[in-house]
Amino acid sequence: MGYLELIKTNAVKPHKILEYVDITQAVNKNLSRNLDDLLTFIKLENTNKSSIDKPTDRNLLAFVTQEIKKFEYACVTKNISIYLETNIHPDYSLNLDYSKLEKVLNNLVVNAIKFSKVGKEIHIHFTMNEDGINLVVQDQGEGIALESQDNIFKRFYQAENNTNSSGFGIGLFLVKNIITSWNGSISIESALGEGATFTIHIPIPSDVLDGAYSATQELVYFEEEETAFAENTVLKILVVEDQLEMINYLSHIFAVNYYCDFAYNGKEALERIQKNKYALIVSDYKMPVMDGIELKTILDKNPDTAAIPFILNSASPIEDKLAVFEQNKFFRFIKKPFTNRDLTAAINHFIGCKINENKLIHTEKETVDIKDKEVSSFLEAVNAYILANLDNDKLRVDDIARQIGYSKKHFVTMLNDCTNLNPSKIILEIRMLKAYEFFKIAKYQSIGEVMYAVGILSRPYFTKVFKKRFGMNPGEMLRDNSKKVKY
Repeated sequence: MGYLELIKTNAVKPHKILEYVDITQAVNKNLSRNLDDLLTFIKLENTNKSSIDKPTDRNLLAFVTQEIKKFEYACVTKNISIYLETNIHPDYSLNLDYSKLEKVLNNLVVNAIKFSKVGKEIHIHFTMNEDGINLVVQDQGEGIALESQDNIFKRFYQAENNTNSSGFGIGLFLVKNIITSWNGSISIESALGEGATFTIHIPIPSDVLDGAYSATQELVYFEEEETAFAENTVLKILVVEDQLEMINYLSHIFAVNYYCDFAYNGKEALERIQKNKYALIVSDYKMPVMDGIELKTILDKNPDTAAIPFILNSASPIEDKLAVFEQNKFFRFIKKPFTNRDLTAAINHFIGCKINENKLIHTEKETVDIKDKEVSSFLEAVNAYILANLDNDKLRVDDIARQIGYSKKHFVTMLNDCTNLNPSKIILEIRMLKAYEFFKIAKYQSIGEVMYAVGILSRPYFTKVFKKRFGMNPGEMLRDNSKKVKY
């Protein structure tokens, strides 16, 4: 819903539209798969029989690599790399029920990502031999206690140390059912704190294995790329959230203007706050280990962290728990589901005001030449008032006229006589000239900061009018005048 809202409001760059459509489709496909798993489970419960295979002939290596690429946003968000070791011949095709194989891979890889910590690796071995397919999925996550390993393939079972409550608890049950229906085997090796390794063997008739495998190769997916980004030069936001889908959505909102760190529970957030300085914290309420309210309560005990603006969001009815924060000027609550506009308004309440108070107020109020450098006291008054209220995106002609003592009609007439421009164009011209100045002297380190400072909140509109006025994109000017900052 969040991505559809971004598309609907057109609050994104045009080239982002297709990306957001792709993500929306992927999320809906994931929902569809989960519902399909549930229906498969119900059918299995009623008939005690697996569904009949519907095999198709497909390139096996292409299928495997395509499936791994589906997990890009989840892996990038948690800075997880996937290493695929395979000896499947690039031209080999196999007749198989790929919808079932997809369920197997999807469940194993999703679990590996879900229970892995930030910055870890997942190793997948998908190899062929004379007996068939051998699949190994190894993570560096929480691990599973020995006493729980006999139960993980049972329906509705979730290990006691599973702090992530998402899912039905039927995924591994269905995986084992599929592998068993293929006369294969599945096993697990794990220990608490040492990750888990799932090993699967799927027998394939020898008469179809001709040309199935070649030399082993290793493919690496989602390795973190080094960038020239200077963390200390831009505003940093800490997002505390345990659901990957929500993390990905928030990262798309924030990444345009801010540097984002992510923590997956309150405890991880505290560790990051001790090491970094954040302009804002956006936190979910319901999380494992430590929830959002517990996190804010701890932060309020320290004067240094109590003053960090904190936005809490939740779908749960927790209003009764928020009374303690009622008078806290650094706290705001947003009810899920929220829109991009809801969140942006809350962010601007904290960060937008802070930017303008700390930087814009100290900007020299230089007179802007509007017409042949002939600036009368009238134009000086108009210019000064617009500059003083530059960050007000709702600045009206009525406000300016009233401030300098004119009726709206008289004010518009005088302004048009002096400049040949209507008031709206004058306001825009001053906003553009000031934006140009901010870029030129590298006063801000991101386009978003400049936009807020000159009172324009729509990035596409800002880019359009800036390019029309100065013949170059804001991003080009930012790069030219602030080499340290990644755009």
